[in-house]
Amino acid sequence: EEAERTGLSDKERKERFCPTSQRLAICNRSLICLKPGNRYPDPYDVVITDEVEAFLEDVFLDIRFGDASETPWVDREKQWELKKRIDKQAKLVILADASASGLLTGWYADLIARERKEEKTLIVNDADYIADKVIRFIPNFYQALREIVRHYRNGEIISVHCGFGNNETQTMEACKGFLEHFGIPGEEIGLYYPDFLDKWEKEQTKLDPNAPTYRSKPDIVMNEEIAKGRRIFFNSPALGVGWSVKDVPIDRIVGLFNSKIFTATWIKQFLRRIRKARSEEHTSELQSPDHLVC
Repeated sequence: EEAERTGLSDKERKERFCPTSQRLAICNRSLICLKPGNRYPDPYDVVITDEVEAFLEDVFLDIRFGDASETPWVDREKQWELKKRIDKQAKLVILADASASGLLTGWYADLIARERKEEKTLIVNDADYIADKVIRFIPNFYQALREIVRHYRNGEIISVHCGFGNNETQTMEACKGFLEHFGIPGEEIGLYYPDFLDKWEKEQTKLDPNAPTYRSKPDIVMNEEIAKGRRIFFNSPALGVGWSVKDVPIDRIVGLFNSKIFTATWIKQFLRRIRKARSEEHTSELQSPDHLVC
């Protein structure tokens, strides 16, 4: 408000604001304001880096941004070490840039994840697939499974999107065993992975080559499964399982991943797979999923 009233320039706004805030840096030059008296800042809960590709290019390629008359930037090596330390200590790191690349931003995300031994969630937001969505992150895998149990007990129908790599089938079976341990009947849990679907579809199309299958007509088959008592669907990302589901009464979408890096592209897969989900917690209208548990 003061800046608007007094007509401060962008440069003047930065110069006045940054020294007064130890929680927010406007650009790499103001990173040093987060380190008062040469003391490292306390760990942050969330660190958001917008235009991360530009930041990394500037640090490594010496590409300057801003007014050429500005005072010299803080030593780039110090910027780099301070930024890494801040990100490695944070509970959640969000890297955002419309031009994000795997070569630079992806490399940095992987570097932070590997240098920090504890589980780390990082988002590379390379498209606006999540702009109007509410996403809740659960850092512990088994805590996420307990959330599925809770939603099941609330009467919700749940789609679980999995990313388990080479151990997909075994991990799905283990998840099913965990849910059964908490009292969910096995027949209400469906595991839809490529090998199972290949056999199932072969049986379905034996008599009728045009019979709807889970991959070709997921709306029809998922609704048939729900009518038989299915309440939890574990969907493999391989082979387009369950793509473009539009008319299935899914209440909740949960993502289970055993990776330290979580990208916006994976979130896009949630949105493409289950285009309409309902959550009685917030709305009774059918709409795009607005509650994704990752």
